[in-house]
Amino acid sequence: MVPSLVYYCLHLLSNSPDQAHLLNLRLNYRSSHFSIPDKYLDPRLWATLVQIYNGLPTSLSVYNLPFDNPHLNLLQHISNTSLFSLVTILELPGCSQVTDVTITRLGALHTLIALDASSTSLTPYAIRTLAATLQTEELSHRGPWPLRILRLRNCKNITNDVFPHLAKFVLLSVIDLRGTKCSSIPPEFNQGNEQVLYHPSSLYTALSALQKLSPTLHSSKNPFTLQITTFNDPLAKPQTKVSTVAPQNSFAVIPRKKTGSQSRNIIIGNTATLFTEEEQRQAGFYSRNKQGSFSQRPKKRDNLSSSPPVYDPDQFFLNEEVEDESIHEHLDVERDRDTQRHEERDARQITAHAFFARPQRRIGQLPKDPGEAKLMLYREPLAWSHLAKVMSGIQKKEMIRIKKKKEESGHPEIAVVDRRAGKAAAARQQLGELLVKRAHEAVNTVPQQNQPPPRHPSRNPFKRK
Repeated sequence: MVPSLVYYCLHLLSNSPDQAHLLNLRLNYRSSHFSIPDKYLDPRLWATLVQIYNGLPTSLSVYNLPFDNPHLNLLQHISNTSLFSLVTILELPGCSQVTDVTITRLGALHTLIALDASSTSLTPYAIRTLAATLQTEELSHRGPWPLRILRLRNCKNITNDVFPHLAKFVLLSVIDLRGTKCSSIPPEFNQGNEQVLYHPSSLYTALSALQKLSPTLHSSKNPFTLQITTFNDPLAKPQTKVSTVAPQNSFAVIPRKKTGSQSRNIIIGNTATLFTEEEQRQAGFYSRNKQGSFSQRPKKRDNLSSSPPVYDPDQFFLNEEVEDESIHEHLDVERDRDTQRHEERDARQITAHAFFARPQRRIGQLPKDPGEAKLMLYREPLAWSHLAKVMSGIQKKEMIRIKKKKEESGHPEIAVVDRRAGKAAAARQQLGELLVKRAHEAVNTVPQQNQPPPRHPSRNPFKRK
């Protein structure tokens, strides 16, 4: 089958998905165009398709990607427009690699909208570090500016010192601080009443519910989600594998290679463990023989025996004592087994309600603890357009600060200009000077055609002068 022209166009465009928004168009998807293998779909091709086509299958609305994927940085530079929105969800509850040091790597997620870092070792310094990654540029922003939902549930090191750093995330609307050391809430937040926005709901479910509350949550009505659930730190030291064999009293048995066999099974063990297993095996063997002696019926005497048994009264009473002792031991064993069965049955009855019939809390039900519900923070979501106003105000304040600093330093004549425009003007001036110089050299150069070539004195002593 010969690929269509659409295939080649998408294949070329998928190499630069961050430039697809320059087309400024949306096409209607028809299944007869091409088939989409979800299992082998490249993340760059997925990002290209969701920027161009409307009516894609619902399976393409969410794309799962690990944090260490080499194409993640490219996808984070895709611009959100009025026709398309790309949002990133980072769900890492209980991840041991999310620390105050590795939190800086989240600054590269420029489309991060929801973060779950519950049950981690984060401190207020981590949120301060994450807020320091927020940067403004002339045409775009850098850092997790779009953050709307933040979950720090059961982070034991989070205190009230985190609130000044959370204020820098201007679009933040939902914060879950249950299980932390926070004792108050910031004045701009209130207690949340929508349980669907908090744990145990997933971040995708909470984000969908928040979008219903605020239709202007994203830059467009076509949001597509990039979901990340794994976080691998390349700087983390690999865990050393613990050996299952103790170095003391160890042995290895290398059997002789059999004829026609290509492999030999090497047996590795420990002598102390081997002796312990042998003692347990022997103890079990003797106990089974002792129990079996009672259940084993005496064999009938052979009628053809020529020598009848001799009656011995001492041996008779001795056999009766041994038999009585064996009977009592057997009864004790059976009594212990019955007791163990009753204890196991009672334990199952006690723990059945706790482990198998535990009632689950409904999503719409609020927690009964008022102190716990107090740390479920919420404020009305701001529109996406508010982010551009905030960044514009930050840029103006930065320009005023730089100008004021120049005036205080005693150099008021220095103007704050665009350095890129100055570099371009200097390059144009140098190029013009070079062209003028070459033109002057071409005019002043006169070819000397009539003059003979200069003669050099010869060093030959026999040549006539």
